[in-house]
Amino acid sequence: MADLIINTNDTFKCNNINPVINNMFEIVSNNMSKILNTKINTSDYNIWKKNILNNKNIKTIIRNTDRLNGYLQYIEDTNEAFICEIQIAENNQHVHRTLNKLLLEFLNQINIQDNDNIYSNINIKNEHSINVFTHIGFVKINNKYQISKKDLSNYILKNKR
Repeated sequence: MADLIINTNDTFKCNNINPVINNMFEIVSNNMSKILNTKINTSDYNIWKKNILNNKNIKTIIRNTDRLNGYLQYIEDTNEAFICEIQIAENNQHVHRTLNKLLLEFLNQINIQDNDNIYSNINIKNEHSINVFTHIGFVKINNKYQISKKDLSNYILKNKR
């Protein structure tokens, strides 16, 4: 099934989107529990959901809406884009090229120039993501990672199957 791109703030206020939010939280909760070695609780869920519902600028790309296996959230500004979060369900990590498909759809959606930068933060305890992002070509500058749109596009096209 094709990706679903949603304006997070408007769409998540609909009643029928709650199962999607719950599935998204299940993915992030499972992933973060492993990284932080702790259980994510109901209070964390409520804070996470409130942040999504109240941020009018976040857009979300959902991969395989019939069985959610990953999502990417981002904010776009005039000359840059910021990947807020990428989460992939554990059973889809390392298969189906989910990350590349999410990043390709992200590139198709953003309206920045090739030489403009894309930024992301990565939890310092998440060594796997740090390795993946640096392999793609992201470079750590201060507390965030960056890559030009052109360099990310080249990587995705080179590794597209």
